Amino acid sequence: MSETRLTSHKLEFQNPVFFDPPLTQLTVRKGEKWSRRVSPGTIVTVAETGGEDLGEVEITAVLLTRLADIPLSILEREHDPSCRTYSGLVSEMQRVYPGFEETDVVTALFFHFQLRRQGEVD
Repeated sequence: MSETRLTSHKLEFQNPVFFDPPLTQLTVRKGEKWSRRVSPGTIVTVAETGGEDLGEVEITAVLLTRLADIPLSILEREHDPSCRTYSGLVSEMQRVYPGFEETDVVTALFFHFQLRRQGEVD
């Protein structure tokens, strides 16, 4: 059993759309940074890029790989519907990370999302 731990790091989303919980979801980030910041059981605050906090996610798995090696069966869990195909994910990664190449290393973060309810206080 993994131990739950909190982190001060914040995951920001340019397109903060999510599956209804409790489905496992996916976000893909360029590079290795997030693979060093979190591990299964880590709780991370999520927010819209430059906006307010939306809730928290619990990281359930971390995969460090090349974008080109992510199986389509995994992309089906991508939180952003436009990124659930290989071409859609490549296009979005190139938009978010100028100069991004399909052979670049990425960190795939699997998570469960918990929406912050209106009026809820930390």
